[in-house]
Amino acid sequence: MTKQSKAKATLDKAIVIAKNVASELGYIIDELEVVADSQNFLWKKYKIDILAGNMDLKNKLGNKEYWVIYLRPKDTNVIGGNIFVFVDKNNGKVIGYLRGQ
Repeated sequence: MTKQSKAKATLDKAIVIAKNVASELGYIIDELEVVADSQNFLWKKYKIDILAGNMDLKNKLGNKEYWVIYLRPKDTNVIGGNIFVFVDKNNGKVIGYLRGQ
Protein backbone atom coordinates (compact mmCIF):
# COMPACT_ATOMS: atom_id res chain seq x y z
CA MET A 1 0.00 0.00 0.00
CA THR A 2 1.43 3.36 -0.99
CA LYS A 3 1.68 6.34 1.27
CA GLN A 4 -0.79 8.16 -0.95
CA SER A 5 -3.46 5.46 -0.65
CA LYS A 6 -3.22 5.61 3.16
CA ALA A 7 -3.75 9.35 3.35
CA LYS A 8 -7.03 11.11 2.76
CA ALA A 9 -6.98 12.44 -0.78
CA THR A 10 -7.06 16.14 -1.55
CA LEU A 11 -8.23 17.69 -4.77
CA ASP A 12 -4.64 18.52 -5.73
CA LYS A 13 -3.57 14.91 -5.14
CA ALA A 14 -6.57 13.69 -7.13
CA ILE A 15 -5.49 15.86 -10.08
CA VAL A 16 -1.99 14.36 -10.01
CA ILE A 17 -3.48 10.86 -9.82
CA ALA A 18 -5.83 11.58 -12.73
CA LYS A 19 -2.97 12.93 -14.86
CA ASN A 20 -1.00 9.75 -14.14
CA VAL A 21 -3.95 7.58 -15.21
CA ALA A 22 -4.40 9.59 -18.41
CA SER A 23 -0.69 9.36 -19.18
CA GLU A 24 -0.71 5.58 -18.65
CA LEU A 25 -3.62 5.38 -21.11
CA GLY A 26 -1.62 7.24 -23.76
CA TYR A 27 -2.90 10.78 -23.35
CA ILE A 28 -0.38 13.60 -23.80
CA ILE A 29 -0.80 15.57 -20.59
CA ASP A 30 0.65 18.83 -21.95
CA GLU A 31 -2.17 18.87 -24.52
CA LEU A 32 -4.91 18.54 -21.90
CA GLU A 33 -6.75 21.05 -19.74
CA VAL A 34 -7.80 19.94 -16.25
CA VAL A 35 -11.27 20.78 -14.97
CA ALA A 36 -11.81 20.00 -11.30
CA ASP A 37 -13.48 21.62 -8.33
CA SER A 38 -14.26 20.58 -4.80
CA GLN A 39 -17.98 20.17 -5.50
CA ASN A 40 -17.72 18.23 -8.79
CA PHE A 41 -20.01 20.75 -10.50
CA LEU A 42 -19.20 19.66 -14.06
CA TRP A 43 -19.80 16.01 -13.22
CA LYS A 44 -23.13 16.77 -11.54
CA LYS A 45 -24.25 18.37 -14.80
CA TYR A 46 -23.71 15.15 -16.80
CA LYS A 47 -23.86 12.42 -14.13
CA ILE A 48 -27.42 11.18 -14.64
CA ASP A 49 -27.13 10.85 -18.42
CA ILE A 50 -23.70 9.24 -18.36
CA LEU A 51 -24.40 6.76 -15.58
CA ALA A 52 -27.74 5.73 -17.11
CA GLY A 53 -25.78 4.02 -19.88
CA ASN A 54 -22.92 2.73 -17.74
CA MET A 55 -24.07 0.43 -14.94
CA ASP A 56 -20.55 -0.88 -14.30
CA LEU A 57 -19.26 2.58 -13.44
CA LYS A 58 -22.43 3.39 -11.52
CA ASN A 59 -21.92 0.29 -9.35
CA LYS A 60 -18.24 1.09 -8.77
CA LEU A 61 -19.06 4.60 -7.61
CA GLY A 62 -21.95 3.43 -5.42
CA ASN A 63 -22.21 5.61 -2.34
CA LYS A 64 -18.52 6.48 -2.26
CA GLU A 65 -17.23 10.01 -1.87
CA TYR A 66 -15.01 10.84 -4.81
CA TRP A 67 -13.34 13.57 -6.80
CA VAL A 68 -14.13 13.77 -10.49
CA ILE A 69 -11.23 15.07 -12.52
CA TYR A 70 -12.05 15.92 -16.12
CA LEU A 71 -9.23 16.21 -18.63
CA ARG A 72 -10.03 17.55 -22.09
CA PRO A 73 -7.98 18.69 -25.08
CA LYS A 74 -6.81 22.30 -24.88
CA ASP A 75 -7.45 22.54 -28.63
CA THR A 76 -11.19 23.17 -28.89
CA ASN A 77 -11.19 21.91 -32.49
CA VAL A 78 -10.35 18.38 -31.33
CA ILE A 79 -13.34 16.05 -31.04
CA GLY A 80 -13.03 13.46 -28.29
CA GLY A 81 -9.80 12.86 -26.44
CA ASN A 82 -11.35 13.61 -23.07
CA ILE A 83 -11.48 11.52 -19.90
CA PHE A 84 -13.21 11.61 -16.52
CA VAL A 85 -11.14 10.05 -13.72
CA PHE A 86 -12.86 9.15 -10.44
CA VAL A 87 -10.64 9.25 -7.34
CA ASP A 88 -11.81 8.08 -3.91
CA LYS A 89 -11.72 10.99 -1.45
CA ASN A 90 -10.90 8.74 1.48
CA ASN A 91 -7.91 6.80 0.17
CA GLY A 92 -6.79 8.37 -3.12
CA LYS A 93 -7.38 5.20 -5.13
CA VAL A 94 -8.75 5.35 -8.65
CA ILE A 95 -12.30 4.02 -8.68
CA GLY A 96 -12.53 4.13 -12.45
CA TYR A 97 -12.39 6.29 -15.51
CA LEU A 98 -14.58 7.12 -18.47
CA ARG A 99 -13.01 7.96 -21.81
CA GLY A 100 -14.62 10.18 -24.41
CA GLN A 101 -15.10 9.26 -28.04
